[in-house]
Amino acid sequence: ECQAENEGGRFYKSGHITVEFGPTFEDQLTSKEWSWDQRPIKLSCIATAIPNATVSWWYKGKELGRQDLDRNFEIKGHGPGSDLTVTPLKGEYYGVYKCKAENPYGIAYHEIELEEAHEPSQIQQAIIDKTTATTLQFRFVPPTDMGGLPIDAYAVEYKESRSDWTSAK
Repeated sequence: ECQAENEGGRFYKSGHITVEFGPTFEDQLTSKEWSWDQRPIKLSCIATAIPNATVSWWYKGKELGRQDLDRNFEIKGHGPGSDLTVTPLKGEYYGVYKCKAENPYGIAYHEIELEEAHEPSQIQQAIIDKTTATTLQFRFVPPTDMGGLPIDAYAVEYKESRSDWTSAK
């Protein structure tokens, strides 16, 4: 609330102030994504700015959708949020993508690295901790190569000692 005062009296008035500023990526959550087996992956970019920023995507020095018209790139939205879907048909699609946000007060960049994930290597060892008549308690020594992503779970199969693995449960 503003107040003005002179010999004639006082006057009060409420107002609104908008602070304009250049783009930032303070709400950006990711800087790395993974894909594998040519699966499409969505890279998302969120720019914070007043006035809203215009967002563009860049890869290997070229603006996607303008200088690079590759059909394996699909852009949705140009600000303040924008999504780039990449269908990585070859290894050349893996690398660092730049999201560029621009308004009259400045330019900001955010990099998102797209890495190729692969199947992890075999676990190094299963160690039996406790055996009873009906149970086994064991733990794993994890693989040396996690495949690029954290391992969420392990699947365990068992079989009778004289059976083959096609009858595993």
